[in-house]
Amino acid sequence: MVRLLRLIALVAGVVLVVAACSSPEGAVGAEIVDPDEVTLGDTVVAFYLSPDSEVEKSGTEKRPAYLVLVQADGGTRLIETSGMNEPHIAWSERGLFFSDDTRDYILGKDGLARFGNEKSGLQ
Repeated sequence: MVRLLRLIALVAGVVLVVAACSSPEGAVGAEIVDPDEVTLGDTVVAFYLSPDSEVEKSGTEKRPAYLVLVQADGGTRLIETSGMNEPHIAWSERGLFFSDDTRDYILGKDGLARFGNEKSGLQ
């Protein structure tokens, strides 16, 4: 049963990626959560969507990136970040660690902790 739920969550994540890449605005607008209210919950899959850094350098408008949290029931939640070309995501006993080019984050059962940590676009 757990395998089936993870497969459903993975398929939902793939569908989201395809939808988000199909238009400039994507399908992410309705899915974005408030960083002050988000918790890890029953997240089974996490991945990162970020604009290509080379395209970003040539454009005039900076586009956000998103950490996508796929829930066991197939639902998705997105956390908006400033983006990074090669982000780092890691699970630990405290929760989910991830980074963007200005901060490091830990998302756990009690919420999202943010720490300033400026870095280049690559990690």
